[in-house]
Amino acid sequence: MKVFHFNILSLFLISILFLHNGIAQNYHQWDLPDGAISRIGKGTVKDVTFSPDGRRLIVQTGIGLWIYDVSTGTELNLKSESTSQILDVSPYSNAYVILDSSNTLHVRDLENHELNVSLMGDTEGIRQVIFSPDRKILSGMYSDYVYLWDITTGKQMKMLKVNDSWFRTIAFSSDGQTIASVDSGRTLRLWDVATGIEKATLSKYTHGIGNLIITPDDKTLISGSDNGNVKLWDIESGELRKEIDTVALRSIAVSPDGKTIAVGGYEGLHLYNAITGAYIAKLGGHIRGVGRIAFSPDGSTLASSGAEELFIWDTESKRRLVSIDGHVGVWGMAISPDGNTLATSNREKIYFWSLNNGQNKALIFAGHHSIYRDLAFSPDGSTLACIDSLIVLWDLSNYVFLSTLFGIDETLQPNTTLRGYTSIVYSTDGQYLAAGNRNRNIHLFYQGRTFATTLRGHTDEVTSIAFSQDTTMLASGSKDNTVRLWDVNAATEIHTCKGHTDNVNYVAINHDGSIIASGSDDATIILWDTITGLPISMLTGHTQGIQSLAFSHDGKTLVSCAGADDPTIRLWDVATGEQKILNGHRLGPRLLYFSPDGNTFVTANWDGEILIWDYKAIIGEESQPVILSEDVNRDGVVDVQDLIYVASQFGNSDIENQADINKDGVVNIADILLVAAAITNKNAAPLKLTQAQGFLTHEKVQDWINQATQLFLTTTDSHQGLNYLKQLLVHLTPNQTLLLTNYPNPFNPETWIPYQLATTTNAKITIFSANGVLIRTLELGYKPAGIYHDQSRAAYWDGKNQNGEPVASGVYFYSFSAGKYMATKRMVIRK
Repeated sequence: MKVFHFNILSLFLISILFLHNGIAQNYHQWDLPDGAISRIGKGTVKDVTFSPDGRRLIVQTGIGLWIYDVSTGTELNLKSESTSQILDVSPYSNAYVILDSSNTLHVRDLENHELNVSLMGDTEGIRQVIFSPDRKILSGMYSDYVYLWDITTGKQMKMLKVNDSWFRTIAFSSDGQTIASVDSGRTLRLWDVATGIEKATLSKYTHGIGNLIITPDDKTLISGSDNGNVKLWDIESGELRKEIDTVALRSIAVSPDGKTIAVGGYEGLHLYNAITGAYIAKLGGHIRGVGRIAFSPDGSTLASSGAEELFIWDTESKRRLVSIDGHVGVWGMAISPDGNTLATSNREKIYFWSLNNGQNKALIFAGHHSIYRDLAFSPDGSTLACIDSLIVLWDLSNYVFLSTLFGIDETLQPNTTLRGYTSIVYSTDGQYLAAGNRNRNIHLFYQGRTFATTLRGHTDEVTSIAFSQDTTMLASGSKDNTVRLWDVNAATEIHTCKGHTDNVNYVAINHDGSIIASGSDDATIILWDTITGLPISMLTGHTQGIQSLAFSHDGKTLVSCAGADDPTIRLWDVATGEQKILNGHRLGPRLLYFSPDGNTFVTANWDGEILIWDYKAIIGEESQPVILSEDVNRDGVVDVQDLIYVASQFGNSDIENQADINKDGVVNIADILLVAAAITNKNAAPLKLTQAQGFLTHEKVQDWINQATQLFLTTTDSHQGLNYLKQLLVHLTPNQTLLLTNYPNPFNPETWIPYQLATTTNAKITIFSANGVLIRTLELGYKPAGIYHDQSRAAYWDGKNQNGEPVASGVYFYSFSAGKYMATKRMVIRK
């Protein structure tokens, strides 16, 4: 793990990189909705509990129930509830409760997912339920009532009622005969379950109690207040026995033996002695506090969940046993240009996920109190731009901070910086980075770094921006209910599109630049003609405000998603307005992006559920392998071997030469750039240089770059190709100068001595006998930086001395000097 510290405008940003080398789990394909092919992220944690034997941890999320092995943290199962809300889980009853879309409560079997019973009576409005420990009763709270049901029959048994108040929380005794409650009137009560009658009032002046627990021996009631005040009440007498001042809390748990109280809150996880009230220890690791905690049945382990962390602890040693990842919310999202990586953000963190196996590849901790609401990869994939109050750029070669950007509004006082960015996007050619802000403007940065100009015209906050594929136009949406189209080069407004009756939340431009799609809080989507600025059609069907839009690559389909209470994803036929509806998220997704190849799209909601959908299968098309003209050796992939082949044909003017990609009659640097650009696509192979290093040298690639920079590059492909060549040059430039072991060794009569140079310099190798006598000097000359490993580039020794005579068998030493670098290694001649 690497930690990087940066000072930015008096704020410290910390970057932490975690590399995961584990084997991919198959949970990414568990319980998927129709049309989805994988999931990333597991949803934020709502509650945790242990199985009766303590070997499994059951984690309640918005997606469903995740089952983990306690000793390893391995995912064992997922019980998805994509259309229903899980309210409570009882491992001892082997059951859990769900609330469906009709506000009906159902009890399901925890093992087989089957329905046990549906609860009778009025269940509307109930959002909090609790199983009794004796596994006989289910309680549900709503307003001033607590309803009690028989779990076996589903019949309603009793109702508890408070006057002029409403229930905040309740707790059962272990024998199921007593319920403790606290209400909004700050009264702490005990109830008789059998009769539904109040047995005792412990206090009429409680303050902020949000947690209640009755100890396993049924003798003590523990109450926890928001301010950290924990009180222990004697149930029989109703007297207050002890008061413990702890940290501000969100949840409490008591060990099975009743001796230890765990308190979780904004200041972490803390343990207290329940008998004496003495402080025991803090269990560190949660960055933004603790939400839920639970002891295992034998008290040997403790589970705790934070905003993004899920830990299992050994209660005796206070050591963390297991850390379970993936339970994180999603605020912003972006897909890398090569289609291999998904970046997601939430408070203070940016996660990088593999789209191939769903594994978490890296994590940037961006600093306390940062909230990254939108992300964008640069077209070459080397930089990630994020927006908080400012624009922050991250170098993705080593996941470190790069720089901070902000625009200047010339209409304000000199050098006044504008903050509060809302959306960010790169142009496809990398020439511009655009960012919309709450100050009604759009800032353009040239080459993604230098402030260029401000686009003004909106009268309220800019919510969304999108470039056309050729970078000539920029569309923007605003809370002023308008969509505006801008000429990027002239920095002037082309059209103001009016038609929405509420905030415009999202805009998208199709690939040929002829149509803008806009989604609004008025729950409509309008398609606009970019030439006239007039509406083409209006699409209706969503029940909440539109949050995100994306055109398919061929422009025939528009995909949309809306607010949290509208879980549908809709695919619209752009020509006819017909729609296809997908279901899969319980909470409506608010982020939506197509993959670079257009075969899949990704959706995500606030709760951290990310689904990858097979677009081709959904619309009834089978994905066909794409045969690229840049695949000159016709092996099915575009890789460095195609680059080598094109370079080998330089200057060739044969009419049928496959290396002449652009068919201009000659193979030259333009064809190299086209192949290099294709290598950055999803259909291309990743960078593999092992077999190519004999031909792809530092000096050769540098020469290509020099030729390319002399051209007037106007196309996206040429810019992408040049960027790839620059990446290739980095791969061919070692970080350090090194002398490597000769091969073969032992040898007879010849050997090769590999080395690498971090900088261009003079180099030579001197060979000595075991007693220090000079045998041979190999003057390598002035060598460019690069890798000299294979036989065509490594230093060669034929086993002869300076006079050309073969040397005898034995041990020899060779010394390598390159600039200030010197190293010596041993070799053996065996005849």
